[in-house]
Amino acid sequence: MATIIVWATVYGIQMLAVLYMLYNHRYRPIRSHQPLLMLLMYIASVLWFVGDVTSNELVHLSSSPLNKCVFIVVWLRSTLGQTLFTGILVFRSITLYVKYKWNRKLSTAMNLAVGGLLMASNVVPAIIITAMPTTKTIKYVPQVQVCDFNLQFKLAMVVLGWVAIGNALGGGIILAVFTRCAHKEHRGVIAASSILAAASILHTTVFYLKPQYAASLAWRVGIVSADQVAALAAWWVLMGRSLFNCMFRRQLYLTKWRTEAKIKH
Repeated sequence: MATIIVWATVYGIQMLAVLYMLYNHRYRPIRSHQPLLMLLMYIASVLWFVGDVTSNELVHLSSSPLNKCVFIVVWLRSTLGQTLFTGILVFRSITLYVKYKWNRKLSTAMNLAVGGLLMASNVVPAIIITAMPTTKTIKYVPQVQVCDFNLQFKLAMVVLGWVAIGNALGGGIILAVFTRCAHKEHRGVIAASSILAAASILHTTVFYLKPQYAASLAWRVGIVSADQVAALAAWWVLMGRSLFNCMFRRQLYLTKWRTEAKIKH
């Protein structure tokens, strides 16, 4: 319970930063980060947190145990959590590539099309998994109160998670190689993706080298904490500089930002 309270408090504080970002969404350095995307990334991290603490049995839900594991692990933790988070990084890489490579902005229709395609790539596999028998995916074991993974399904989930992170990291690398980002935005994408990869390395290692980790409260708390530190750190890597300067060096930073972007006053 202490872990849940601590992280719920952290996310509450994070919400203040998100609200401040939305309030100052017209500030050019903040607007360049697409505040609605950053809001969606925050929501994804919260859903990831809920999925994490539940799938690691730090909190128990009163819903049907048979359906709980699929909903928590496949939908909350993965589809609407981790992979949505990394998908937003991919979407940002695409918009930055179009902006700096072709000196254009994606139209509303193209934004919806690209966003819809990325979302479909997350949702369709989740729908298929949900429709499959739990014996082939993941099921609840009431005797020990844990979610039991089918070995092939576990491997598939790990691979999908790494593909999502690889796509995000690849997007940042493509930006670095093929474009000249005015504010070095590719560094933020690469750094955020690398942070998520570090947490995933820990998670994957524990998952396979210590399969009985669920019996240890310390391991479960450690995995949840590593995931959430990564999610929060990735968000702040992207938004931290602009938020800090908006609060303490608003006009000075705006002038510098405009100069870097070669925007006339």
